[in-house]
Amino acid sequence: MSRQNEAGRHVLIGDEAFALRTYLMSPYPYRQSRSDICKEKYNTRLCRARRVVENAFGILAQRWRIFYRPIEVSVETTIIIVKTTCILHNYLISKKCDEQYFEFLAPPEATLEAFRNIENGPRRDPNLAFQICEKFVTCFNN
Repeated sequence: MSRQNEAGRHVLIGDEAFALRTYLMSPYPYRQSRSDICKEKYNTRLCRARRVVENAFGILAQRWRIFYRPIEVSVETTIIIVKTTCILHNYLISKKCDEQYFEFLAPPEATLEAFRNIENGPRRDPNLAFQICEKFVTCFNN
């Protein structure tokens, strides 16, 4: 899942298994968060956002079996597959075909814009990742 921070950056959210990166926010360890209410609130909101994404993905996976295995196609094709299944899901729920369901079909370039700044380097600056995380903590507590 992607969320835009105060600096206009998008980040992905992950669980405790992922290390903190400039593009990936993960929760604070339990020992750190239990003594700081701000960090605890950050962890709660991050967990809530992850749960929403996981629930939505679970609904799609139950209806479309393509999500039960790795999708081994290009990024552009994967984006089209995900958008198409969302559109079809909404169509099947509503049993009507309005133009609103086809507004999701934006060019792949617009969708990938959020991830253009992610470099493929082996390591990221942990201090920068921590600073971005702290901005989210501040944002969630204001």
